[in-house]
Amino acid sequence: MYLEANSCNFITHLDLFLLLQDWDFALNTNNALSRDEVTSTVKVQYDTGKEANFDLSLNKKMSSPLKMTAVANLEYPGRKMTYEETLEETEPGNYNHNLKMQYDPYTTFEVDSTFKSQPRFEVMGSIKTPSWQPITIEGHLKPDLKDFQSRAFIHAVGQPHSLDLSWQHRPIRAGFSSNAEMEFQYHQQKVTANGQLTKKNSQITSSFETKWDALKDESKRISVTSEIEASAAPSVQVKATWWPRSFIEVNGNFKNEKPGYWSSYGDVEGHLDVKSSLRFVS
Repeated sequence: MYLEANSCNFITHLDLFLLLQDWDFALNTNNALSRDEVTSTVKVQYDTGKEANFDLSLNKKMSSPLKMTAVANLEYPGRKMTYEETLEETEPGNYNHNLKMQYDPYTTFEVDSTFKSQPRFEVMGSIKTPSWQPITIEGHLKPDLKDFQSRAFIHAVGQPHSLDLSWQHRPIRAGFSSNAEMEFQYHQQKVTANGQLTKKNSQITSSFETKWDALKDESKRISVTSEIEASAAPSVQVKATWWPRSFIEVNGNFKNEKPGYWSSYGDVEGHLDVKSSLRFVS
């Protein structure tokens, strides 16, 4: 047995022989270590002529742009396995990642992915396995309270599954406008929902609609709209419809003798109309 070493490299060698058992064993290793690279090789000889080898290398560049590569191989009689992985910064804040593992010539596992942080966070990836159909994953996120966007998508077992959310809010003259949307898809089902709220001066309008079978029958929906006039003579209009042919409508207006949005110090007059497809049975 002997050992050699310096500041960056060391080598070991071990020989073992047992005469009574007629069995021999030899181990050789060679290792190197530096600021940006690590390498290691191991060679084992055993059982009169049999040999196993292991190789490992790691290259890294920590300064921008970042790049790291790792490779490992293990080989012994009847089997060879490999491992490769790379992480690379393509632009500031954007990265590519690749992983490949091979258990034998016919069994491979692969993962490819990318990550971006500008102008929004984005993730895209694919997974390949021997016994499954390829899996695709995508997603993005824009955490802006005035323009929020997010998406999660996965395609697995031949079917797409996704969830999309968005929100926009912007000021307008004498008010604001906000809009939100949602879409969820799973196998052959899709559910959507969207809503809007707008205020301009004393007028407030809103709408909301959801569909729970949007792929097969878009008539299956619930829809609600409203309009409110919050002035000295306030008024309200509300209409709701839902599948298959149901509806309800409410219309009303009022007048304050002494103006006030939601209260009056004098007389109040007005009327309220209600129309509906609902039937009430006593």
